[in-house]
Amino acid sequence: MLSVRLLDTQEFSEHEDLLRATGVIGEGDMSQGLDSPVEIAVVYRGRRPVGCVAVRPQKRDGHVVADLRGGVLVGDRGRGAGGALIDWFCDVGIVELGAQVIEVVVDDGVGDDALRHILSERGFVAEDFVEMTAPTCELGVRGLPDGVVISLLEESDI
Repeated sequence: MLSVRLLDTQEFSEHEDLLRATGVIGEGDMSQGLDSPVEIAVVYRGRRPVGCVAVRPQKRDGHVVADLRGGVLVGDRGRGAGGALIDWFCDVGIVELGAQVIEVVVDDGVGDDALRHILSERGFVAEDFVEMTAPTCELGVRGLPDGVVISLLEESDI
């Protein structure tokens, strides 16, 4: 039987091995590995923790962009634990965040194909996104075609 529970910050150290194994924290010290704010939910098979997800939300006018990190231990994959974590996130996590719209950032890591699949099964729609950054020096571009203007992105453009 699977169950999902939100961790209290005092419980992070108890689950440090799981957090490392699923990529929630790196090799550094525990205090350096977690950004704030972060909420971590753990999925248990019976009483044994088998996976987790860390949610780092950013709120913008009722729109939440959530960076999800985590995963399921190798021996427990393909048995519903990842889906249980995303269901928790959709049913409980989004409500707690007060979001009207949720956008999930998915990197190109090892377990992200599984995450994309789980999200699409739950109604999330994939969109292409090209990351753009502002130049740190003058562009030095000469001879642009007529009507072409280069300008920096504003936060509202994103």
